[in-house]
Amino acid sequence: MDPESKEIKDPNRVEGSRLRRWIRRILVAITISPLALLVFLLAEHLRGQIALDRYVRAMRAQGEKMSPREFLLPVAPGENGAPEILEAAKELKPGQVLPKTYPPRMWLTPSGNAVIGFREEHWVEDKTTNHWRSLAADLESNTATLDKIQTAMSKPVLNCEFDPTLGPLARFPHLVVPKNLTQWFGPRIALGLHEGRTRQTLRDLVTETELPRLLASDGIVISELVRVAVAAIARGDTWEALQAEGWTDDDLAQLQRAWESQHFAQANGPSPRRGTHLCPKFLRDHAPFKQANRGHPFLDQRIFISRRRETRLGTIWPIF
Repeated sequence: MDPESKEIKDPNRVEGSRLRRWIRRILVAITISPLALLVFLLAEHLRGQIALDRYVRAMRAQGEKMSPREFLLPVAPGENGAPEILEAAKELKPGQVLPKTYPPRMWLTPSGNAVIGFREEHWVEDKTTNHWRSLAADLESNTATLDKIQTAMSKPVLNCEFDPTLGPLARFPHLVVPKNLTQWFGPRIALGLHEGRTRQTLRDLVTETELPRLLASDGIVISELVRVAVAAIARGDTWEALQAEGWTDDDLAQLQRAWESQHFAQANGPSPRRGTHLCPKFLRDHAPFKQANRGHPFLDQRIFISRRRETRLGTIWPIF
């Protein structure tokens, strides 16, 4: 055989060799690409972690808080009454009227006036006429529980022990409690005023005014919104109470102190200013209040005026 003929390769063998080379290249590419991507991601993660740690150290050096736990408010010393309040609130038994159809508070009319609710003989809710005797029966069956809550409210610390570090796993069962309690203490205030027991309602008024304390230690926005809403309800009951006769200067001073003790967060964080801006003008016109708060930035807010008018709707008070 001619030697030159040996150099002639079989076309099928050549084609198969080329195919095998391409298959090896493809397998190598399939194997290396994920490994390269994994190495790249690990390197970027490490580089980002180093950069983040450096940034966090720099921010902490400037006094910034960089972890959820650092935002926890310090725990005040003293006996905590919040757990007792939360448990007692579950023991309140709904009745014929309460807590759904409580009497109206500072009921606004289209003319810009407000009806004094406790002077009405009855009130209508969902086409049902409600009477004071039914409300009195509901309160009587819950007197012991309300008194227990009132005693716990007087304790120096009210901390529901909410943990914001739980993030999306956090639960807020305590948020509804202060609002729900206004539906019991508010009607008890109104009943006392309706029956002419003006001064006996003072303790209930102070308790309701201080209900926002129950959420003050949470340190989150939703709790502040609920606290402001509860304070607005208490302000309506305070307005109602101040339409009654028989208050003494000592009573008003005590109610004033309860309002002044409230603190609410502002845009820049917890405000050093007190809850004076929520305090009714009747109370702010009280002489000791004026003396203690002379020049306060909130004193010029017009909330209520005391000029009395009589209309067919009953005794109402114009408000701004």
